[in-house]
Amino acid sequence: LNYAIPSASGSYPTYHWNLGTISAGDSEIITINVSVASDTSGIIYNNANVTSDTYDPYTPNNDAIEDTISYIPGMLLITKEDSQDPVSPDEIFYYEVRVENLGGTEIENAVIKEVYDENITFISSNPPPASYPDTWIVSLSPGENFTINITVRVNKPLDNGTILINYVNVTSPTSYSEAIETTEVVSSPELHISKESIPVYTEPGATILYRIRVSNNGTMRATNVTVEDVYDENITVISESPPSVNQTWIFDELDVGSFYEIEIQALVSGDIEEGSVIINYANVTCDQNSYDETEVYTYIRSSPPWTYKKFNGLVINHTLWQTDGMYILHYIPPSTTIDLVAVDNESGVNITMYRIFKWHDGWKLLFDWEKYGITFPYPPYYPINLSQLGILYNYTPCGKYQIEFYSIDNSGNVEKVRWNDVFVDCFTPISQIEKIIPYEIAGREVNITVNATDLGVGVEKVELYYRYSEDNTSWNGWILYGEKTNNFIWLFNGNYDGYYEFYSVAYDEIGNHEPLPNSTTPAKAKCKLFYPWDINYDERVNALDIYIIIQHWMQTPGDANWYERADVNKDSIIDGEDVMAVIAHWTG
Repeated sequence: LNYAIPSASGSYPTYHWNLGTISAGDSEIITINVSVASDTSGIIYNNANVTSDTYDPYTPNNDAIEDTISYIPGMLLITKEDSQDPVSPDEIFYYEVRVENLGGTEIENAVIKEVYDENITFISSNPPPASYPDTWIVSLSPGENFTINITVRVNKPLDNGTILINYVNVTSPTSYSEAIETTEVVSSPELHISKESIPVYTEPGATILYRIRVSNNGTMRATNVTVEDVYDENITVISESPPSVNQTWIFDELDVGSFYEIEIQALVSGDIEEGSVIINYANVTCDQNSYDETEVYTYIRSSPPWTYKKFNGLVINHTLWQTDGMYILHYIPPSTTIDLVAVDNESGVNITMYRIFKWHDGWKLLFDWEKYGITFPYPPYYPINLSQLGILYNYTPCGKYQIEFYSIDNSGNVEKVRWNDVFVDCFTPISQIEKIIPYEIAGREVNITVNATDLGVGVEKVELYYRYSEDNTSWNGWILYGEKTNNFIWLFNGNYDGYYEFYSVAYDEIGNHEPLPNSTTPAKAKCKLFYPWDINYDERVNALDIYIIIQHWMQTPGDANWYERADVNKDSIIDGEDVMAVIAHWTG
């Protein structure tokens, strides 16, 4: 009971009102205000009765009952928890969101809305959102709950102590609930320093390049990054990039995943002993107390450089055997040039020396020792063009040359003189076709034999061409019959009676070749092919050919219908001897 008008006496659950005297036709009203318990669900019955001192003949009217239906509405409660706290940048963790219906009625289409912190990235959820990536819709019966597991990744970089604030709420027409979960971020830089010596092996008096790299592999930005280098007493610094202050470099900040590089050029003492080791030390630190250090070793080892020829263009190498071992002869066309490339893994190459000979009834010196690329820093000396050098020194461009060369490094180590022969091949190979004997051949086939030679690299292949004439006057064009790389012999098959001419083209391995044939090119071999027994040209010798003989039987050249092909044996009369010649070559 909250209150009653007029005031009541008594206590829960029974209350009394004394209304005094009520005259006939009058009435009294009592107003009662009550609260229903929060867990009440069902019908509430309220019973009232009235009594008096006066006789009342109508007692059934003295009682009244009022019933009221009470129900508990749907009521939502949402909670949220993180799987771990604290977390690190780039780390994956989980949120569990739980929604419960604490009320007494079903709630339909409640909307769950997630608000992610700007420093996290949604990965997935179970169940998936109805609207990617932050909205779910659910219906819950009384006492039912609904759970969402959300997978997220912490962004990076993030400062240490960053608080991730994640907010979620659930809304329905009859209820609303919200929750907030906070997660702390713990992060720090992780500095790494490395240093390399280029080269690893060097010589007294040589130059070394040191390269220092500082990187941040941590989860937050590093500030006041300080690098210190301790140089070995056997080196003298030539240059630093960027320059240091007393061998110390300070960088304002270094982001996660970024790096700085420092390059130092240093000169090795000329007095250092063979086999010594130069030790160089460096370290790095920052405001956040991340620290790393490194050492690099450079070994003193003296050895001469090594020089080789680099061919710019086509080169064919032939390996020959001599009494003192294997010998490589390089064949090149006039257009191929040569570079002398020197390599030294220690102090570096200082100079390369070279000289060149030309074979002309013995070796002739074109020029004596010169500095490659320095004395004559232009063609045909640099790069070397042997054919042009031959012309420059009044020799033919073609033929054999000898290049001698060696290099000296910055520590004074001298390479042993090396040499190679190079043959500039501008010689055209030559091919000849053996004479065809006899010139007139009764048949369709003839053997063609080609002999080919080359003064240079050697014959690579031979092509055979032919052309045909019916009357030995008018010729068709040259036709390629075939090509061979060895054993240059062909069995040629002529399809028609008449005259045939042959021509060969030899190629060498460099690509030099004889001229291709044209209408004015003279033949290298000739022959005449005839097949008198095949009178009708059908590639067979049979009764059809005898039939033609019979058609011209006993004719001589003076007859009007004389047909020369029917006179198979060429005795100027068409008779039985021609029939016997056909039968002797019968094919059916």
